[in-house]
Amino acid sequence: MILDPMTLQRRMAITDASAIGAARRMATQIAVEAGADETHAGRVAIVASELATNLVRHANGGELLVQVLDQAAPVVELVALDSGPGMGDTSLCLSDGYSTHGTSGNGLGAVRRL
Repeated sequence: MILDPMTLQRRMAITDASAIGAARRMATQIAVEAGADETHAGRVAIVASELATNLVRHANGGELLVQVLDQAAPVVELVALDSGPGMGDTSLCLSDGYSTHGTSGNGLGAVRRL
């Protein structure tokens, strides 16, 4: 069954911490609707949570876009948009253990891996 791709696209404003869980649920729902198994949907949930968290912590909010690119796989794309200050050293920010807020610093590294 081929689903209408328009139903597998969503965008959500991420303005505060209360939106993080909603973004995770939205992304997971899209992945499941596209036919993702539990493991794949769980990975999508982690990425959505990490990106939404970073939008709140580092960019004073933004938007999370989620869409299915290929239902055969399925491939789910997540894009975080913001107008924050940016990253001085992208490679460093994507490495595990780097944090500017006293956390474990594994968030963007996990996003990259997943």
